[in-house]
Amino acid sequence: MLSKQGTTQLNQNVERERERKEGHVYANTYDETERLIAAEENGSGEDGSASVDPFMAVMNKEYSGHRRLFGRGVTNKSVEMLKNIKDDHEWKKLELAEEHKRNKAELEYMRKEIEDQRDELVEDAVEKIPVPERNFTSPPQMILIRSFDVNKPGCEEPDLKGGVAGGSILKGVLRLNQTIEIRPGIVFKEKNGDIKCRPIYMKIVSLCAEKNELQFAVPGGLIGVGTTMDPTLTKSDRLVGHVLGEVESLPDVYIDLKVNFFLLERLLGVNITGEDQQARVSQLTKQEVLMLNIGSMTAGARVLAVNKRTATATLQLVNPVCTSIGEKIALSRRHDKHWRLIGWAEIQGGQTIEIPPSSI
Repeated sequence: MLSKQGTTQLNQNVERERERKEGHVYANTYDETERLIAAEENGSGEDGSASVDPFMAVMNKEYSGHRRLFGRGVTNKSVEMLKNIKDDHEWKKLELAEEHKRNKAELEYMRKEIEDQRDELVEDAVEKIPVPERNFTSPPQMILIRSFDVNKPGCEEPDLKGGVAGGSILKGVLRLNQTIEIRPGIVFKEKNGDIKCRPIYMKIVSLCAEKNELQFAVPGGLIGVGTTMDPTLTKSDRLVGHVLGEVESLPDVYIDLKVNFFLLERLLGVNITGEDQQARVSQLTKQEVLMLNIGSMTAGARVLAVNKRTATATLQLVNPVCTSIGEKIALSRRHDKHWRLIGWAEIQGGQTIEIPPSSI
């Protein structure tokens, strides 16, 4: 586009061309007119400078009551509306800040109140919950709730470490370099179908409570026991539910149990609507399958016999369990694809598995 000077010159040339008469000589020739027209098409001024954009020349102007934008006009009313929206936003921010301060003050008050009552709660807990008696003189007995293989893949033979068992000591004291056994240990079937077990014998090489190495471990808390046992036997919690203790001092291993059971009136954890008879716990029936929790062991069992008058039953275990007479166990029944607690029982006796004598 032409500049203002070029546009004025072009207009003057056009006017002069219209007034020309034959036989006269004029200052501007036809060539000058064509040059100016070509400059108009190329978008440069007569002196080669950039031309003025007429659109920007108009849009840059501001008129009273309007703000010029590209393609849209904004009035003062729109500006006032935007200002009101901004004021509302600031007001809401102040309200949220005040609400945050109030909530923070309430939480601070609750925290102080809890801290003031903490000592009283601890004193009440100590007075009302008796400290359990610890037996340090009996042979040690420990229930296993975890077992690990601490060796990394690709570990060389000189760097191999024995399996690690974790659990809680019920009684007695475990010491370093002590010889121990785990029951039931390795369970297998003979050719005639009889279930047998072979205890695992080993020595203690380390004792740990969290990250603290110990010389001996007493009842209470969780203890990790490093042993000379084959780590494949402890891999992936394979020894969960087994019992660790001094050699030939652990309880017998049972395959059948005679129990005295006590059933709940209703199932726990089941929504009851109206007079739902299914939520009531029915009596044990012959050949019924139950789930037993014996110590840290979870084992399936089949009801072989039931005496409702004396509330006794004979249970055949799927897996042998190391337990003792008088121990309490939990009974669960399958209900809506879930195992639900239906009662508890106390072991009165049962059929044991013969344990081969120790070679240590």
